[in-house]
Amino acid sequence: MQLSLSPTCLGVARKRVVSLAGPRARCGLPCRLTVVRATEEASDPVTKAKSGPAGTGTDTDTDSDRFASKDLIDDVLDPTELGGRGEGWFVAQLVAFAVLLFPPAGLTGAVDSLALLSLLSGLALASIALYNLGPSLSPLPKPRKNHALVTDGIYGLSRHPMYGGVLLAALGLSVLSHNETRLLTTIGLWWILENKANLEEAALEELYPEYPVYKAKVKKFIPYLF
Repeated sequence: MQLSLSPTCLGVARKRVVSLAGPRARCGLPCRLTVVRATEEASDPVTKAKSGPAGTGTDTDTDSDRFASKDLIDDVLDPTELGGRGEGWFVAQLVAFAVLLFPPAGLTGAVDSLALLSLLSGLALASIALYNLGPSLSPLPKPRKNHALVTDGIYGLSRHPMYGGVLLAALGLSVLSHNETRLLTTIGLWWILENKANLEEAALEELYPEYPVYKAKVKKFIPYLF
């Protein structure tokens, strides 16, 4: 058996030639069987510089610790800046995540109780608003021709208490029924009533010069809140 190797360069495929003596041909001369085999040698064209010991800020340290954990811990635990970087918001975020992942069983009853209160309050608010509005009631954003501006009663606490009551009732019903579709519909209803109220207020400002002063003093939907 005869073995011959071709010269090779760094990063170039190496070619190995193996010659095997085969059976003699009919002419009496030995025939040679040549097997050519190419092997690919993995080579890195970029040679990294030698790095120093760990913790010296070398490239190896940066690659192994992508987030610079040691510096992060030092920054977070720095006593000279403690309390002035919004740590309270971070703690609140962790608490919210914990409640989302592991909701306490006792909290469900409290949420349902608040939802029931929201439902009943919304129905009461809408009913009082309907009564106070009287002959000025209109299903359309544009006021009626014989419209009178109502600023007393429940309208002294909310400019659109009927809309606010509907939203409170819808929110309470969505939470009580544990229905995600109702909750998403309530969000869409809020967007609809928000735009409808804006159109209504634009028309009222044209009819009543005193409306901007009233608007600046009174909440939009829910008394004392929003």
